[in-house]
Amino acid sequence: ITYALDFVGLSGYEKRKPETLSGGELQRIVLASVLTMDPEILLLDRPADQLDPKGRKDIYQKLRSLCKAQGKTVIAAEEMLEDVVSLADHIWIMDQGTLRQRIKGDKNITPISIRKQFSEIRVRQVKGESISPSLKSMDQSTPAVEVKGLSLRYENSEFALKNVSLKICPGDFVALIGENGAGKTTLTKTFNGLLRPEKGSVFINGLNVAEHTTAQLSAHIGYLFQNPLLQVCQNSVEEEISFGLKVKKFPKDNIKNRVQQVLRDFRLEGAASLHPYKLSRGMLQKVALASVLVSDPPILVIDEPTLNMCYEEAREVMDLIDQYHQKGHTVIMITHNLTLAEEYCRRFIVMHKGRLVLDTDDASLANYRDYREVFLNLGVTLQTIPGIGGG
Repeated sequence: ITYALDFVGLSGYEKRKPETLSGGELQRIVLASVLTMDPEILLLDRPADQLDPKGRKDIYQKLRSLCKAQGKTVIAAEEMLEDVVSLADHIWIMDQGTLRQRIKGDKNITPISIRKQFSEIRVRQVKGESISPSLKSMDQSTPAVEVKGLSLRYENSEFALKNVSLKICPGDFVALIGENGAGKTTLTKTFNGLLRPEKGSVFINGLNVAEHTTAQLSAHIGYLFQNPLLQVCQNSVEEEISFGLKVKKFPKDNIKNRVQQVLRDFRLEGAASLHPYKLSRGMLQKVALASVLVSDPPILVIDEPTLNMCYEEAREVMDLIDQYHQKGHTVIMITHNLTLAEEYCRRFIVMHKGRLVLDTDDASLANYRDYREVFLNLGVTLQTIPGIGGG
């Protein structure tokens, strides 16, 4: 157990309660539980998709070392190619249940060269002003979200949030980034009352969260969980998407029209009658997002919305989220995918060990030298952030 926890970077976590861990930390624990059995062959289904960029690189490099040092065989199913292509001895590409191509591992092979064979590579052009509304004018209106001196600690653990203050104005598109366990999900769960802080206050559209229930706050803020299994609760895709509207007592005709439109938008018509648990994790994530967007909340919090999705699905979903944002809604996106964040978001808030350490817009992000240490802590190098030049 000690060896396995050290391997996944969680030394000293033996007594931590699972419910106090981040999604990335939980995924590390699952991998550690497999390693304790010391199997000769490891079959890993996206073993690092919930980890921050640095964590992904570390885990895959350690797995590669395991193959060399102990002769283990590792077979990993993976959508995000960046950290595995250069390490793999063999790359098998599958599509619609068919093995399309076998490629012998080579350090010169890149993710882009592989994707070009099977999908269109594109970079989205940002529309409209590039400056975040919040950073352009902090006093223009009632903030969509305002946090004042927020502190929160889980039982038997260090502070998850330490004196956090921030203001997000209506119409902003914010990327909330940081390594696993930085406090990102904990912070956003205080926005709708899922977590109540020890100190400080949170206001949503001017409402004090402490004075309202989560149900009351749902009229103002929609929340997509990192794990869709925590959110999906109905027996068909169509029922799942309509569930929130029924709870909020929308008119029946309105419900039907909204649900049918969202099914079309998300290309889920063919899955409408299926049980959500019969879908892939990527499809399940789309259903969970659709069930949130169907009620058109003024504020949307999305925790890793493209998790478990292939390149094409991720682009499709981000375009739908962008359309929602273009209607004037506020979006707060927790993500480790800095490529998508740089393309779609207008403001970047970086957390580290429960504190805010950087708050900037995508224009000043180009001044990379000022924030080099912050991004290196996330495992990000200059070349991995699109549009950023200079040394």
